[in-house]
Amino acid sequence: MKSVLYLGCPDPERADAERLLGAANVSVIWADNVAYALSELQRKDVPVLLDLSRGAAALQNAREIRNHRASTLMFAVVDARRPDLTTEAVLAGMADVFARPLGGRRVANAIERELKYESHDASLEPHGNGEDLYSHSTSMREVMAMIARAATMRAGVLIRGEEGTGRQVAARAIHAMAAARSPW
Repeated sequence: MKSVLYLGCPDPERADAERLLGAANVSVIWADNVAYALSELQRKDVPVLLDLSRGAAALQNAREIRNHRASTLMFAVVDARRPDLTTEAVLAGMADVFARPLGGRRVANAIERELKYESHDASLEPHGNGEDLYSHSTSMREVMAMIARAATMRAGVLIRGEEGTGRQVAARAIHAMAAARSPW
């Protein structure tokens, strides 16, 4: 059975969320605040399902988790009437965004998909710093130049491409180059 840490789910929605996720073979660890969520993540590394019904405050929770546990897989739950939060969730690094009502099977599939990609990419890209990217062709030299430029930006970067084109490899290269330049 997969587990997920659900941060910020409103109390009236918990029973339904637990039922829907349980039906999809996903157990829930409930967290009401980021401090408790971080302590639970120290004990057990599980994906986080972050409820964005509180808007900016919930997005701050996402940033705080990222600051303490950068590799944590995070998903967001948003109200369909707030499409702006979907964009903010993607910019905050959510692997996927789910609209209410929450679909347990969809969450389970997304967790499985992301964990599969994570383990697959880890075996292909052990360092993630771009050194393993071949840049012999003109096209790849252009991609490497864009990766280097993106690493210097403070804004978010959107990497587009079909499955298997190396989006996550490029993202890891950007993060590694940015970390190498960071004074912290």
